[in-house]
Amino acid sequence: MAARVVGTLGAMLASLVLVVPDAGTSVVLGKQRLLTVLVSYGPRPFTRSDVTTAVNEAAAFISRSSFGRLTLQPTTTPWLEGGATEPSCGDSSDRMFAPLRAVAAAVGYQTRNYDRVIYVVAGPDCGFHGIEFGNEVLIVRQPDARLIVHELGHTFGLPHAGASNVCGTWCVTQEQGDLYSPMGTGFADFSAYEKEQLGWIPRQPRVTKPGKYLVYPVSPSAVTRQALVIEAPEGEYWLEQRPGLASPGLIVRLVNPDTASRAFIAPTTLLLAPIRTGHPVITPGQTFRVRGEFSVKVARAAKTPIRLSVSLSATLR
Repeated sequence: MAARVVGTLGAMLASLVLVVPDAGTSVVLGKQRLLTVLVSYGPRPFTRSDVTTAVNEAAAFISRSSFGRLTLQPTTTPWLEGGATEPSCGDSSDRMFAPLRAVAAAVGYQTRNYDRVIYVVAGPDCGFHGIEFGNEVLIVRQPDARLIVHELGHTFGLPHAGASNVCGTWCVTQEQGDLYSPMGTGFADFSAYEKEQLGWIPRQPRVTKPGKYLVYPVSPSAVTRQALVIEAPEGEYWLEQRPGLASPGLIVRLVNPDTASRAFIAPTTLLLAPIRTGHPVITPGQTFRVRGEFSVKVARAAKTPIRLSVSLSATLR
């Protein structure tokens, strides 16, 4: 089993966004109503229009990433007065959220009628930017689209997306180090693994024998070949094209399905040095190897789809 040791950077980032397991994990599809409740305990440091713009950008990102299989229908309240007592950052999750539900209900917003609810609260000085509880999110700073998508991802059942310079049987992991997924530090696209778990793309091909394989760039016309998966004793290696750039390049994430929990799917670890330190992308002509298990050679032609030649050890056949 692959182990995860959180590095210093991961611990620092984890302090900014807290996760309270509760929601459970399932496919997330269709049209979902999203309510954003603005609650003030003093000054209002940003406008309703600022928040509405960020929410709309987040909804567009999710629609694009899911190929339209999940669409959010946003509603944003005006600023509401929270009263004299701010939520305590150290309270239990239910005690933290209950007063905010009451503020919304007092002006006619019944949060139970919405699929997802975000409370944007001005006033509390907490040691985090956002916290998730079930289908609800509390954000205590001006939200941007990336933070909203990240927090909604937790309500979908997604954990943080990690990264590692050293990963094999043991991974020394930056808990939020993924350069591309919004569940890490990136904002390019959700990973193919995350999309498969959410039901946005079909089950991706698993390698069962040596041979030549194709991996396509992100496209609604190629959802069945967004990634290639190689199953090994330490977990699943997910190979997919680097998102967001025209030039072809392969990235690799390691997933150990055994680390899934009641609330969240198994976390991913982006390999930051699959070939050499400082280069997370495997480029045309390079070969990625896991000693004693397999090798993947990327064709020299710099075009898409990426063509791969996979060799397997006898133990993986």
